[in-house]
Amino acid sequence: MYASTENGIVVDTLRVDPYTIYPDAYASRFVECPDGVERGWMFDGVDYAPPPVDPYAVRSAAKIARALAVDAIQVTTAAGNTFDGDELSQGRMSRAIIALSTGLAPSVTWVLADNSTIQATSAELTEALVLAGMAQAAIWVIP
Repeated sequence: MYASTENGIVVDTLRVDPYTIYPDAYASRFVECPDGVERGWMFDGVDYAPPPVDPYAVRSAAKIARALAVDAIQVTTAAGNTFDGDELSQGRMSRAIIALSTGLAPSVTWVLADNSTIQATSAELTEALVLAGMAQAAIWVIP
């Protein structure tokens, strides 16, 4: 394997001898390197090494993965009803629980995760909210 570097960074790699495919002037930019070296790797004149891991990029990727996991939360109550448990749904549950606590209505029409509807009581919405909050808490902490 061969690598071409600029300012200590691998900018190109080849699996064939560069002199067999390029003019000498360009081929001379390549030197032999260990298998597995990739563009972006560092070269100090002796050793090749992958670029350092950017902790910000790692954390950003973890946050994106966490957000996707939270968006996919679904919880099933003791009554067997499966609710979406993402953050938006949790907010809707909270508002419905508050409204139902006024006693002005015994239940509210609720669209479940499978798009079927039920008449959800404050008790069942509270159960679903607690389950969703627990599921989110289990996902939330990024090591």
